[in-house]
Parts: sequence; C-alpha cells; structure tokens
Amino acid sequence: MRIHICQALPEPSVSDLLAGFEISTGSAQDSEEHLIACIRDAEAILGTPPVRLSERVIASAPRLEVIAN
Repeated sequence: MRIHICQALPEPSVSDLLAGFEISTGSAQDSEEHLIACIRDAEAILGTPPVRLSERVIASAPRLEVIAN
C-alpha cells in the first residue's frame, strides 16, 4: 500500500508503525499542486492539521481508500 503523509511525523511513527508500506512524506508548505502530484497513486493519505485536503485534492487520487488524520 502506498501512503502519503502530509508532513513529517516524530519517530518511531513511520519506521515502526508503517514498516512494510511505501511511504512518501510532504511538508506543510507544499502547494496544492504538489500535494496532488504526490498522492496521484496513493491508496492512503495521512493528513495533518496545517494541510488542507480539499475536494480537488481528494478527487485527484482515484486509488485513495483511506483518509486519516
């Protein structure tokens, strides 16, 4: 499963809890266009409060199965 995390999380969050998954990590400063490019093939997205997951962003990820915060 490919998971996009909207901004870095404190360890051991990613290395321990998400081991075995394909992970990409963004930044709270990423533009909406960059976020769309990052999640295009993601099955899951882990949002964080500073990152807005607009309807346009969610619609751009046809494989998306899970949205978590």
